[in-house]
Amino acid sequence: MLLAAYLLLGFQFVYAQVDSLLLVIQQNKPSDKIHAYFELGRRFSRNIPDSALWYLNEGISLAEKEKDKHSMIPLFLVKGNILRDQGKFPLAHDAFERWYELANHFEGNKAFARYYYNYGILLKKQGK
Repeated sequence: MLLAAYLLLGFQFVYAQVDSLLLVIQQNKPSDKIHAYFELGRRFSRNIPDSALWYLNEGISLAEKEKDKHSMIPLFLVKGNILRDQGKFPLAHDAFERWYELANHFEGNKAFARYYYNYGILLKKQGK
């Protein structure tokens, strides 16, 4: 009984956070909306990856419209990870390439190392 109550409260907390993020998307400035799209994509990435990709793509579109390259970096990274986990390797590679182009501008060698880390995982999952 205690476990059921704990799980119910946990689910209510998670859904309250999701509702809050959805409210941000409806009412706030573009930078807040982009961050909310990222958070929703990240939170749904394991359990509802198709929804996660939708939110990430919405965030990418808005960031491109706002010319906010810095905000696109985490969006493309999470998108690449989801696509890789789904076995959509060419699309994952494209997302990682786009991520690297953006991240390299802001992060330099750190981005280079993270790119090859993610690219190595991608190749391993492909059996190469």
